[in-house]
Amino acid sequence: QGLVTLLRGDAQVDGIRGFDAFAHDVVAGSTLRTSDGELAVQFGDGSAFAVGAHSELGVTRFDDGGIELDVTGTVDVVVAPRRAGQRFVVHAGGRTVEVRGTQFRVSRTGEVLDVRCSHGAVTGGRGEVTFGLSLELSAGAQ
Repeated sequence: QGLVTLLRGDAQVDGIRGFDAFAHDVVAGSTLRTSDGELAVQFGDGSAFAVGAHSELGVTRFDDGGIELDVTGTVDVVVAPRRAGQRFVVHAGGRTVEVRGTQFRVSRTGEVLDVRCSHGAVTGGRGEVTFGLSLELSAGAQ
């Protein structure tokens, strides 16, 4: 499960706004929405994600075997190295971004996906995005 560590502006977790959202666990099935706000969730030691303004994030899996997030908008992620077989996946439209341990951003606006990697490596779409690089894919790109 995840713990809300930041909630600023107009943001909600499973429809819960304001101070009450801090007492609400983020689990599989949770939905996080922002308009002009942002929120951050910590999970495990050294791992967190932050949902940017005007975004929606659905948590489809959140267990020892893996974490899967569906995003429309922007999510910034820091992931501690995963154990063998453990997955961390972000679905953005028809694309999937998977990591083992890194810091990255996935931003989906309509059919355009922008992946930026701060350190480590991210795989998905057309291959690997490594430290300091970014990849932008539009509709129809392979």
